Amino acid sequence: MEGYQRTLLRHCNDQNVCHCDWRLTLTDCEESMAMYYINIVNIALCGLVVVVVIKGHSIWDHRHGTRGCLRPKPVDALLSMLMIFNALRLLSSVILVVDISPTNIIARSFMYEFPWQFGVGAFTLYMIGIGQTLADSHKVIATGWLPSPLSVDIIGLSLFISPFIIHNICSLIAGSFAYSNLWMAELFTHLLYGFWFLDNTLISFAVIFAGVRLINILKEHLIKFPASGPRYVAIKTGIIKIQMLVAITVICLMSFATLLLLYGILRNQIMINTAGSIFLGVVWSLLGPITTLSIELAIIINLSFDKNPAFGTSSSGSGGQHTNKDDKTAPYTSHNDPHYTTSFDQQQAVGTTTSSYRYSNDNNNTTNLYPMHTMKTNNITDQQMQYQELFEKHAISSNNNLNNASGERIKTYNMPGHQKKVPNPSPILENNEMFALYGHSPDEELYRGYHNDDDIKKKSNTVKDDSGSSKFELIVS
Repeated sequence: MEGYQRTLLRHCNDQNVCHCDWRLTLTDCEESMAMYYINIVNIALCGLVVVVVIKGHSIWDHRHGTRGCLRPKPVDALLSMLMIFNALRLLSSVILVVDISPTNIIARSFMYEFPWQFGVGAFTLYMIGIGQTLADSHKVIATGWLPSPLSVDIIGLSLFISPFIIHNICSLIAGSFAYSNLWMAELFTHLLYGFWFLDNTLISFAVIFAGVRLINILKEHLIKFPASGPRYVAIKTGIIKIQMLVAITVICLMSFATLLLLYGILRNQIMINTAGSIFLGVVWSLLGPITTLSIELAIIINLSFDKNPAFGTSSSGSGGQHTNKDDKTAPYTSHNDPHYTTSFDQQQAVGTTTSSYRYSNDNNNTTNLYPMHTMKTNNITDQQMQYQELFEKHAISSNNNLNNASGERIKTYNMPGHQKKVPNPSPILENNEMFALYGHSPDEELYRGYHNDDDIKKKSNTVKDDSGSSKFELIVS
C-alpha cells in the first residue's frame, strides 16, 4: 500500500492512521487514550499490592552443603519477588504515561521486559522452595521423586536466571535496531516472546508436578491427626491454600504464555487491529497485579472449618472424642510419656460445661485436681484444646529441664561459651518442649543445645521420618 509506514513503534496507513506498540509508546496512535488509562489503572494496582506488608524472607542458605544452597521459604520468596515485579511494573507504566525519554527505545524495551523476569522468577522460586522443603521434611517420600539437592539447584537456577540473560539480550538487540534495521528488530521481538512462552510453560508444569506431590503427601499425613484437633485444621487449611496458590500460578503463567505466543506470531496483525490490540493490552498490563493480589488474598485467608459447612469436619470418629452424654468421665492419655495420665470429669448443665482436670504423676504417686473455667459452650473442640493446654502447662511445670526454680517456663539461648535461660511467657510451645512432651523427631542441629550427641543419634535411629515437620508450615504461612 502506497504511503504505508512501518516502524518498530508504529504502523501507519496512507490515511495517516497509526497504531502503536503500546509496550514502547502511547503517543500519536489510535490506542493512545485507552492504553493511557490502562497504565494509570496498572499504576494504582501495582501500588496497592506493593504496600502490603510481608514477612522476612530467606532465599539463600549456604550452611548445609549437602542440602543444596537455594533455600527459599516458598511463600516469602514468592511474595518478595512479586513485590519487586510490581514496583518495576509501576515504574515502567510511569515512564509510558509521562513519556520519559521517548526516543530511547533501547531503555524502554529493556524497562518493559525486565519486571516480568521477576514475576516469572517468583513462581520459579516457589517451585524450588516446595521441592527443597519436601526434601528436608519428608526425606523418605521425597527421595522417591525429587532429584538431588544439587540437581534442584541447577534446574532451579537455570529456570530463574535464563530469562534475565536470554530475554534481556533479545529486548536490548530489538531496541538497538529499532531505527536502523526493522527486520532485525522485529525478528528479536518474535524470538523474545517465543522464549517467554517456553519459560512459562516449563515453569507451569514444574509447579503442577511439585504442588500435586506436596498435596498428596500432606493428605497422607492428615489422617494421622484427630479430625477436630488444631494440627488437623492447620494442615487442612494449608492444603487448601496450596491448591489455591497452584491454581492461581498455573492459570496466570499459562494465560501469559498463550498471550505471548500469539503476540510473538501475530504481532503485526494485532498492532493494526485496534480492538484486538487494546484487549491484549488490558490483559497483559493488568494480569500481573491482579495475580499478585489474588495470591496475597489466598495466603492471608483463614478458612473456618467449623463454621463453614463446605470445609466442615466431623468431631467424632478419628479424633478419639467422647460423645456419650451418659458417661460423665472421658479419659485422656499422653501419647508418648507413660508417667502422665489424665482424666476429665464433666458436669453437664443447660448451655454450660464445668470441667476439672485430674493430673497424675506416677513418679511421686500424687494426684492433683485442677479446676478449669466454666465454658458457656458445648463445643467439644474447645474443651479438648483447653484440656491439652492445661496438660502441657502442668507437664512442663514438673519437668526441671523446662522450668526454673519458680516453676516458670524458660527459653534457652545458646551464647558463645554458655547458655542463657530466660522466662518464656509465650503460649506457643518451644521445639524442646514439644520434644519432651510429644516425642517429635527433632532436627539434629536445632536440638544440639538441649541434647548431647549420643541422645541425638539414638533418636535419629529410632524415630521414623515425619512429614509433619514444621518446615511444611513455610510453604503456606
